[in-house]
Amino acid sequence: MNLTVPAPPSEAVSASGPPTVDVVIVNWNAGTQLTDCLQALHKCDKSGFTLGQVIVIDNASTDGSADAAQRLVLGVPLTMVRNALNSGFAAA
Repeated sequence: MNLTVPAPPSEAVSASGPPTVDVVIVNWNAGTQLTDCLQALHKCDKSGFTLGQVIVIDNASTDGSADAAQRLVLGVPLTMVRNALNSGFAAA
């Protein structure tokens, strides 16, 4: 199924500026996929939006992926929340 979301009227975007996008990533032992994702957010074309904040919810990873993500210095507004237990995707 393909869903099409209509773009807001151009006057609404220009009146208030570009939209702000916040990103929430749930991580559990994602390895390099997490750092790849954060690097892609840093490199992507942000001409149509402002990147507000990136929040990584780590579900008690044991593979070092959360530590590696926190060591990245990309200029991405990163907040890391570390859960003591893996309570699953929905709880994160």
